[in-house]
Amino acid sequence: MMKFELAVFLFLFVLSCKSQDDAIVVSWIQSIPGQAGKTQGIEFKADGSASSINMHTLIFETWTWNKGRGKIILTGKSIGNGQTISFKDSLVV
Repeated sequence: MMKFELAVFLFLFVLSCKSQDDAIVVSWIQSIPGQAGKTQGIEFKADGSASSINMHTLIFETWTWNKGRGKIILTGKSIGNGQTISFKDSLVV
């Protein structure tokens, strides 16, 4: 990810923080290509759980922050074409 994109991501990440039942919830969203006015993304919850925003075949379950490596680790399931595939993905921040 380019430095400018990372800066924009972090800015939006901080702006999207909100309090929910005394816990911090952070959402990262992006526009859905070809669908004006619609967004998709990920909700990161303080308890380490995660959920998809408008991505019905991609089910996020957990997230962790690896500070030493500057990575967010996401786990979940991809559902489609009659099969479910578990995944673990890392995002460099």
